[in-house]
This record gives sequence, C-alpha cells and structure tokens, in this order.
Amino acid sequence: MLLWIFGDVKENIVYQHSNDTASGKLSLDKALVNWTLSINAVSLPEEAKKTGKRTHRSLTIDGEAFEFSEDLQNCIPNRMKKFSLERISA
Repeated sequence: MLLWIFGDVKENIVYQHSNDTASGKLSLDKALVNWTLSINAVSLPEEAKKTGKRTHRSLTIDGEAFEFSEDLQNCIPNRMKKFSLERISA
C-alpha cells in the first residue's frame, strides 16, 4: 500500500532485527517511513495493553494518526484516501 501511495523505494535500512522484533527506515519517492514490526506484546502501546488488545496497526502522516487495528477492511479511512490523492497530485 505504501509503495502505491508514496512511490518507489529509494533506500531501505533495517536498524533492529531479532527473533521477535524488526524496525527500520524506508525512504520512498514521496515519504520517509519509520517502521516497526513485533510479535512481542511488550511492544504494544500502553493504550492497547490497557484494553487487552493483542494487535496494533497504525500510520502517522504529517502528525495525524490513523489507527486501524480493529477493522482491516477499512484500513484506509476516507480522510486518508483524500490526503493520499492530494499528495500524489502535488
């Protein structure tokens, strides 16, 4: 999805890689993406832990967070679609 919205990969750097966590930086044509993937519940945000969630998926674009852990069917809210189309046409 990120490549479709923000363009081709210019650089991919992995900062951390262990048996339960990986993180890094992905430089795309129109975005810089810091990413983390983990199967360790310790990595979950405190709010997710408090509510008993076992997964957390989110994107933050220009300071606006889009959390879509609950419903992957709607993982791109209308406001994000609009934002993406505006950015692509810019």
